[in-house]
Amino acid sequence: MHSQKAFIFYFLALTLVSSSIFYHCEAQSFGSNKKKYFARFEDVPLIKCELCSAYADEILQNINRMEKEKISKHKKVQEIDIIETLEKSCNPDLDEGDWISKYDLVEKGRNLRLVNTQKHGSCKTECRTIEAACQELADDFDPSDLSVKLIRGNRNLKSITNWICKEETAACAVPAPFMPKNRPKGEEHEPLDDEAREAHQTLRNLKAQGMNGQLYSRDNLANELDEIQEHYEDDEDFDFLKQELDALREKAKKGATQNEL
Repeated sequence: MHSQKAFIFYFLALTLVSSSIFYHCEAQSFGSNKKKYFARFEDVPLIKCELCSAYADEILQNINRMEKEKISKHKKVQEIDIIETLEKSCNPDLDEGDWISKYDLVEKGRNLRLVNTQKHGSCKTECRTIEAACQELADDFDPSDLSVKLIRGNRNLKSITNWICKEETAACAVPAPFMPKNRPKGEEHEPLDDEAREAHQTLRNLKAQGMNGQLYSRDNLANELDEIQEHYEDDEDFDFLKQELDALREKAKKGATQNEL
């Protein structure tokens, strides 16, 4: 019974918080008219070496972060954990590949440079181009070989970078070519503010749980919450849930009002 109530509480909290975020992001993030962006594959060779160095740095950070989480739970990082992380590290739509959205492609002289802005941004053409370069790189080496190195304790950035970028792949075998003179200028990096960043993360989590934002309109969310509350309102232990529900409802209303102004 307690686990059932815990689930109900989680569902209410998640739904209410996400509903306030849908007020802000529903149209632009899940609308049927959402614009899709695609990689500019001709740019991939221009950034592959710098991308390789950034990739090595980011996966080491991911693995070290995962190891700390495992240790806090008295567990050890397994080879399969590392392989799964590596397989997700080039997807900017997942937590493991979220680092990609911090990078910008900047024209400097005749070179196209990969620059870490330190701010997560919207994933548009340049983000998808970096994703394509990352995936091409990841396809050129065996993640099992890298996972063995990491499991054995080799976490030296210079060593791992050299292994990936020069020994196992040709990412840095030759200097990056110059940009073609007729290359179109790229888009500006658009950093996300804290509210938009939170919205993106929440929507990502909803997707990961199989919840499609297009199926959850404001009215549907409100009706679903009312039905759950009506069903459990006679439960003596439901009072604390109701208090949380009312507080979250108020938060959602404030979010809706602010976004409608």
